[in-house]
Amino acid sequence: MTDGADELRKERLFADALERTPAERAAFLDGVLGEDEAALRAELLALLDVSDGGDAFLEAPAWQGLERIPERVGPYRVTGELGRGGMGVVLRAEQDAPLRRSLALKLLRPGPATRDVLARFEAERQTLARLEHSAIATIHDAGTTDDGRPYFAMELVEGAPITDVCDGRRMTLAARLELFERVCDAVQYAHQKGVIHRDLKPSNVLVVDGGTGGPAPKVIDFGIAKAFGGADGAEGGDGGDQGLTRAGEIVGTPEAMSPEQADLAGDDLDTRTDVYSLGVLLYELVSGALPFDAERLRAAGFAEMNRILREEVPPRPSQRVLALGPAERERAAAARRRSASSLERALRGDLDWIVARALEKERDRRYASASELAADVRRHLDGEPVLAGPPSARYRAAKFVARHRVQVGAAAAVLVSLVVGVVAATWNAVELGRSRDALAREQRVSDAINQFLREDILGAVDPRSGGRELTLREALDVAAASIGDRFADDPEVEVGIRQTIGDTYRSLGELDLGIAQLERAAELAREHLPEADEARMRAIGDLAIAYDEANRVDDAEPIYREQLRMQRGVFGERDRRTLQTTANLGGLLIVAGRVDEAERMLRTAVEGYRETFGEDDGETIVAKQHLANLLISLDRFAEARDLLDEAYASSVALRGVEHPYTIAAMGALSKALVGVGDTDEAERLRREGLRLSTERLGADHYMTAQFLGVLASLMRETGRAAEALPLVVDAEARIAAALGDAHSHTSGARHELALVHSALGDDAEALVWLDRCVEGGRAVFGEEGHHDLGAWLVTRGRCRWGLGDREGARADLVEGRALLAAGLGEESPRVEAADVALAALDAGAESPPEPR
Repeated sequence: MTDGADELRKERLFADALERTPAERAAFLDGVLGEDEAALRAELLALLDVSDGGDAFLEAPAWQGLERIPERVGPYRVTGELGRGGMGVVLRAEQDAPLRRSLALKLLRPGPATRDVLARFEAERQTLARLEHSAIATIHDAGTTDDGRPYFAMELVEGAPITDVCDGRRMTLAARLELFERVCDAVQYAHQKGVIHRDLKPSNVLVVDGGTGGPAPKVIDFGIAKAFGGADGAEGGDGGDQGLTRAGEIVGTPEAMSPEQADLAGDDLDTRTDVYSLGVLLYELVSGALPFDAERLRAAGFAEMNRILREEVPPRPSQRVLALGPAERERAAAARRRSASSLERALRGDLDWIVARALEKERDRRYASASELAADVRRHLDGEPVLAGPPSARYRAAKFVARHRVQVGAAAAVLVSLVVGVVAATWNAVELGRSRDALAREQRVSDAINQFLREDILGAVDPRSGGRELTLREALDVAAASIGDRFADDPEVEVGIRQTIGDTYRSLGELDLGIAQLERAAELAREHLPEADEARMRAIGDLAIAYDEANRVDDAEPIYREQLRMQRGVFGERDRRTLQTTANLGGLLIVAGRVDEAERMLRTAVEGYRETFGEDDGETIVAKQHLANLLISLDRFAEARDLLDEAYASSVALRGVEHPYTIAAMGALSKALVGVGDTDEAERLRREGLRLSTERLGADHYMTAQFLGVLASLMRETGRAAEALPLVVDAEARIAAALGDAHSHTSGARHELALVHSALGDDAEALVWLDRCVEGGRAVFGEEGHHDLGAWLVTRGRCRWGLGDREGARADLVEGRALLAAGLGEESPRVEAADVALAALDAGAESPPEPR
């Protein structure tokens, strides 16, 4: 055996013995060394005595060679110890110049400091220097102590292991997967820079508080990273990692180690080693357990551990959950906000397949990269078929239906909603004492509609159609085009079909297409159905709602009033359907700027719901929120708070804190709290609402964007405009993408963005956004305007004044003041503030007074 091979074997035996307790080491060495190797046995025991102690190679907890912590390391002042690992000790330190900052110092551990260990530490310094990513700990400096020990200074990460944070915060599976995606992004970045981590595990993936962005991951400790390229990161370059990863040497943590990393004969590790370790991390994040039991691995001999990692296939996460003890299983489920049975069901399918692919023994069968793994996780979150899943038509069709369940209440529910609607109509017919002929008609219409939907919509949705999966939009287009004159002799059926297709288009955000279908449905209903027929009322009511959503106030109002008149005559004032239309009309009148009438309508709805259905009825709660939002716009914050305290508590009890209606109530309550001066509680609610909306509805949902915007607004109002700027920029972009330019919410977001720029002293940039805000407001509200447009004009007037355009400022202030007075009344504080500004401008003031 060559000298190099002897040295290699000695290092491997030392590392293997180091993971055992001191009492076990002698017996271990007796079992692996021959009778003629007494000298080697003695040498190893001496080295182990020097190192003394250690639960695991790479994670020895005691560094006996350092009797005291040094006061300084290079230019850094040491303030404490953070931890000890197999390659070194990590110290907390302060840098005084040229920057004052806290950082972490990693100092090489004394002991068997072979040339390979020193070279590996030097590689760590060089590889880390290449990495500049928000989710990777940054290296600031490197050097050598007076006694020749290398060190590096790196970003101090004040975080906790990702699994601890996820469990401690009881993060849902979706939130854990979102966080895991970001870890994959960081690892992918490192791979692109020519760096393999080779020891990805929870303690090397810390999570820090990312502020409004929520928890943020930081990958640390590239202490055993392998630079698979040259010094510049290119493959095959000189000065790479030659000699750092040689056949027969293992570097890594057993539980997270890939089969090829455990294989002593292997010397060609690549990025798929990290993909495997990411799979182990994902396994633990979703199931609460490891693929292989840690105690079993560490108790096994080296050869047995090697065999387990290379040959045994771990159970899938869902099976692992079932195998846990009852108490442990309940704890794991509770940490993910699920019951034990629902956790097992949630893991079965996509997540089982994704993890299994990442943990394939053969590298060629794994995901090719960390980004490919992340992409499959994203497909699962978006309800799309995952690459790891079976390619069957049944699976892809099931994913299609699941993906659109919330959007439509149909696709499959396109059928179900009509069946439910017809059953409800039939029940209403019984309540009204209709004839058997009426019931027979309802059944006939129901059967005809269901047949059409099965053949034309679900038939088009079938992934086998045309050899590809159709989108729901494409399926609707096919169905809409196929109506033609097929139902010329049966207009009642055509009304139901067009109504269903129109409502589904609305759910997808295709308002124009939906309105076209609903207009035809309402036209047919008026022509062929009696005025007292509920199907007619539903048809025109759906059209009114679509017009309302499209901000077509003038079109929606007369239809709401037509529907309300019919419902009052047939069902009475306190019927749920009548009250719902009353509330809808009240909400529309707010947008129209007719606040007095809007308040009367909304109070009628709230009182009717309370008296008939109780305080905790779902629609009572929603009606209270509508009324409270109106009161907030009138600066009547105390009244609004009382209503919203009731609505929020009732919604939590009825629907739970994560329901979208509850999250919306949380946001409305925070506005009222700001109005009464309780900004601390308002900020807490807004941060919690942002977190819940992101987890429940997604980062791109307009409600999530609105929470970003109102949180930014509160920061600006409390003197933190610089912190608010990135939030409101993000909010404006998301709202504009979701709702388009011609929407009041978009203009509102642009108004807030302008206010933040103005608070930062950049009135020129503020004016750019105010121009877009006012332009959008005019498109939404038309010639009659609205008090919101009035407020935006007043803000633009003040901005123009500050930039020296006094004539333009006066025009905006006059027009804005008139709109505010028309919508809110002459006594409104906003009207008074506009009057104060106009008086100051006319008096020759150089700049506008501070708004009150």
